[in-house]
Amino acid sequence: MPQRQHREIIDGRNRLSYHIAVGILACALTALFWVGDMTLNQATAAAAFVLLFLVMTIGPAMRLWWKPYLRKLPYGIPHRWRGELGIWFAVLAAAHTLLVWHGRDWQVLPLRHSDLVGLIALVWALALAATSSGKAIRFLGIGPWKWLQATGAYVIFYLVVVHTVYHAWLRPRIDPGIVGYIYAAGMLFVIVLQLTTYVKFVLDAKDIRLRTSTKALLTAIIGAGFGGLGVWAWLAPDSDERLLRVHEWMPEELVIDLQVQTAFNDDEIYFRFQWEQPDPGGWYHDMLVFQDGQWRRFSQPDPWVAEGRSGFYEDRLSFKLDDGSVKGFTNFAGWLTQHVGVRTMPGEASREEVEAHPWLGQTLGRTDVRKYLPQSREGHWWEGPWDKVLPPEELEQLKADGVFLDLVMWRAHRSNALEYGTDHWILDYRHVDEGTITYRAQSWDAAAGPEYMFDPEVVRRGALDVNKIYDDPLHYRQDLFYRDREQWLGREEPYFLQEDFTVPFDPEVAQWEGAAIPYRVLRTPEGSAGAWRARGIWKDGQWTVEMWRKLETGYSDDKQLRPGGLYTWSPAVHHGSGERWHWVGYPYRLGLGMSAEDAGIQSRRYVQVVHFEGAAPDWNAVPVKTIPLIYPGIIDWTWLTSESHLGHREVREDALSMWDWHDDDPRKLAELFLMLK
Repeated sequence: MPQRQHREIIDGRNRLSYHIAVGILACALTALFWVGDMTLNQATAAAAFVLLFLVMTIGPAMRLWWKPYLRKLPYGIPHRWRGELGIWFAVLAAAHTLLVWHGRDWQVLPLRHSDLVGLIALVWALALAATSSGKAIRFLGIGPWKWLQATGAYVIFYLVVVHTVYHAWLRPRIDPGIVGYIYAAGMLFVIVLQLTTYVKFVLDAKDIRLRTSTKALLTAIIGAGFGGLGVWAWLAPDSDERLLRVHEWMPEELVIDLQVQTAFNDDEIYFRFQWEQPDPGGWYHDMLVFQDGQWRRFSQPDPWVAEGRSGFYEDRLSFKLDDGSVKGFTNFAGWLTQHVGVRTMPGEASREEVEAHPWLGQTLGRTDVRKYLPQSREGHWWEGPWDKVLPPEELEQLKADGVFLDLVMWRAHRSNALEYGTDHWILDYRHVDEGTITYRAQSWDAAAGPEYMFDPEVVRRGALDVNKIYDDPLHYRQDLFYRDREQWLGREEPYFLQEDFTVPFDPEVAQWEGAAIPYRVLRTPEGSAGAWRARGIWKDGQWTVEMWRKLETGYSDDKQLRPGGLYTWSPAVHHGSGERWHWVGYPYRLGLGMSAEDAGIQSRRYVQVVHFEGAAPDWNAVPVKTIPLIYPGIIDWTWLTSESHLGHREVREDALSMWDWHDDDPRKLAELFLMLK
């Protein structure tokens, strides 16, 4: 067959100018998706989908009634661009696959079903790209070449459909979001277009000719249908409002640095923490505000967490501590305590479910599920469904055996002004230690107001001014401590409501537009709940927090410490929201006195508590360790032990650590968690 006739039948040329144009388009799409809240992995997948969408629409469009009009477009648009678009689709698909493997530290096997489907599609795409040339046409012949390209294109498309539907719609606890709906609309567009082309093929075979008006009507119907799909994709609500809020309240920084110093003497252990916090106001928390003629509760989140929100939620620092009694904690730290059903997670149990539970609701009186250890649930040690709590006598035995975690928290509002931390322990629930914690709630009513207000001799007009807080968070000083009240009382107005400063609410005094009264009333703690002392100062965009406790507290809900002891410790920083706005640390070994070398542990995984003589450490003489904290996303222990996780077998056997796969780049792990949302 002459070459001229060959080119008229099928276009097998690859034009450099077209490749440059499509390459620029591919890079631009990838960059656009990347800067728009996608990881690079997801961005290459989305850009590849766009190119595949174009490839799959060109053929049907050229076979419908629009062919004469499309032929008049310049530069051979669209029919002469299929080869270049297909080749760049293969390039992006290959890049996507490599990025996925890179994110898994090149642990390719075992392959999940969706991974296998995607890999088969990639093999087909590379085969079609390799044969998209005039030489391949001449070698194979036009008929075999067309069969390979047409069949391969449809195979690739439907494999991509399966792969995309799984990742966007079928993974447990995953909301498709707007991108998922756009994918669905694009796939339906192609399928409808192919069906329409087939109908035209049948009509042509039967020599049935449609009138121009009928063709126009069908085109209008198809266009209206596609337009409706676009509107549906744009306006479709998220199927899980909780997941939407989790995604909305996500910090911009995936990794922050925490500066840590630790020391001990013969009686006490001390910690000193420093981290950047550019947003002032983290010492305000949960205000009752009089606005528009009624009292409202302004809780979470802070305005800088979610735009347009007007709540108040304190900054916090916490850490978990274990003496080796809790299986799995040394390898996975706080992830061991997060499960399907836990509050602030997309799959959290409802209030009604928890209240009806015989142990959590009817015995403990809880309304939500908080952190717990999987060992407190029935089944294998790692399973831990939230509602399968062990009998009370078995929980008591676990507690007696030391199978619980110490959870210590410094709170910028609810404990800091009293120079205390709050102490908790985790087994079947996140319990408060025995005794009296540093705060309690006060009752309130939208019409009648709160139970208490500030003593007007301490705070003029009996309440803070919420407008002053919004205009200048530094208006009410953060560095006012209850112990030092004689130095500032009567000269400065405290941001916290302490029992000594309260009087019964009087609307004649404290009910005015913008009046703000803390919902929590502070009090001096007692018992084990007050075992930790703490003091934090915010200055020039940075928190500096010191915490200390007796080595041996004598309380059964504390982990007892001793010189020479080796423990597992993991810190976290929380900012301005009770949802997912926080950063968490890997599990570190904490050694009282001995060096990392003496303990036989890599220095990057180790925090040495240095010994000192005297009543308090000289922090200038204590080494500083910088610990990266990462945004944990919504990854939980349920997922880590599920078959969706490549390392689930090793996790179940407690033979795999966060450090084993993800110690080289914390940011990469945080980005991986976002990919798995």
